[in-house]
Amino acid sequence: MESCDFISHYYHSRSSRGYFRIVDINSGSPSSIIYVGASQPGGLYVSKDGGRTWGSISGQPNNLIPNRGILTDDGILYITYGDQPGPNGMNTGALWKYNTKSLSWTEISPIKKPNFGYAGLSVDLKSSNTIVVATMDRWAEGDTIFRSTNGGNTWNNIGPQSTREFSTSPWITFGNSAPSFGWWIGALSIDPYRPNRVLYGTGATIWETNDMTNADRGQPTSWSIGAIGIEETAVLSLISPSFGAPLISGVGDIGGFVHDDIRVSPRTGMFSNPVFGNTDCLDFAENNSAIIVRVGTSQQNGAISNNGGKSWSPFASAPPGMDGGSIAISPDGLIIVWTRQNVGAVPYYSKNNGNSWQQSKGSPGLRYISDRVNTNFYGYDPNSGIVYISSDGGATFSTLDSGLPTGTGLLRAAPGHPSDLWLSAGQSWDNSAGLFRSISGSKFTRIPSIGYTASFGFGKPAPGSTYPAIYLQGTSSNMNALYRSDNAGASWTRINDPAHQYGGATVVIGDPKLYGRVYIGTNGRGILCGDKQ
Repeated sequence: MESCDFISHYYHSRSSRGYFRIVDINSGSPSSIIYVGASQPGGLYVSKDGGRTWGSISGQPNNLIPNRGILTDDGILYITYGDQPGPNGMNTGALWKYNTKSLSWTEISPIKKPNFGYAGLSVDLKSSNTIVVATMDRWAEGDTIFRSTNGGNTWNNIGPQSTREFSTSPWITFGNSAPSFGWWIGALSIDPYRPNRVLYGTGATIWETNDMTNADRGQPTSWSIGAIGIEETAVLSLISPSFGAPLISGVGDIGGFVHDDIRVSPRTGMFSNPVFGNTDCLDFAENNSAIIVRVGTSQQNGAISNNGGKSWSPFASAPPGMDGGSIAISPDGLIIVWTRQNVGAVPYYSKNNGNSWQQSKGSPGLRYISDRVNTNFYGYDPNSGIVYISSDGGATFSTLDSGLPTGTGLLRAAPGHPSDLWLSAGQSWDNSAGLFRSISGSKFTRIPSIGYTASFGFGKPAPGSTYPAIYLQGTSSNMNALYRSDNAGASWTRINDPAHQYGGATVVIGDPKLYGRVYIGTNGRGILCGDKQ
């Protein structure tokens, strides 16, 4: 099999160009022959002089975009095609093989003229006629993998007879009784040392089998999760209630979870009734933390739980234009304030668990939060630098403070302390960016030594203290790091080191039940948990 170097393009925007490169090394020495696939119709090129000059290969399907390519040791170049780069939008596609010696083309698509594309591709290192190819955007029938042992003359459809073991990732069912075969299968590989082992990547996980050759005898193939220790989840919201599960998460694409045990994948799987794509925001009633609310993207994008997230009930109604957004609930669990995600969307409030909603007179487009002791609600406008307060359960809002830094902002209320607000505001390149505090309706004052703050949150007080510990990802004395303060921001202790930067935090909160524990949500590395040593 020829060595090949792939550069994935199907996650790029449709206006971008991606490439794969395959170098012919049949001679046993560095070859001057290089094949390149560009993300454009008729985008297969060859160079015979080490890349100095290039030419389009004649006879190729000029109406399709090359996706993946593999060159075998007998000179056959296999290419998958689609009419779009993907991962969405493929309406047709094909699998072709190009004989680099005779310069002839042969279509070997498992299904000719499909209403989907082809993407993932692999060839057995020990048998160049053994091929696996994956469909892309086969939404109606479900994506699958086809396998051939005779160079594409005949094919076996692997998907219908496959079985799946998913106990290590219970969420993978997306609220159904069993997981699907997958989608967006751009990555597919036969193990070069163990041909019976095949892995493929989907939009959710990696699946692995060790009995692929069963398909050659008409028998089922068995698959299990092959992504243990690999995490690409974007974390959108985290809460750590004062009672019950240590952590509840809202994440992109796969909804969110109740983490009863942070050491294992949540046994109950992802949120259901309803299932969300993204869970944009979570909140719990501070004085009755079994009551939790969440909003996200789905046909029913709001839900409430009265048992710590063990079960959920969709809101009986919703404000106009349901599309996620932010949600806050009062400490007693009796008032909910919801702002939809639309630009300029006005807030709504409910006093009957979401059975009905009334339009608030609050400023549109803001993220509102609840006080953690009284029934006040607050909102920060990053465009005007104004913090608003509602003393009537979200019905009306008035200005609490103004003239604060603009650009970005995160407003939080300290648990156990009424009308105690903390605000991170300002752009990272702006010297005015910092952390600010307001006590009992006073003007916000800046916390010394803290600059730009990406996220912060509260946890259990240190021994001997009554004020919650504060965890912060941001800059102190011009050092961007993760910090904890045990004395209401008077001083800060760095709690990570240069070897543990975690790729940037999008959400940082503490645990109200365990001093020294911090949860860090990232945009791509999942959720990290740290404990004081």
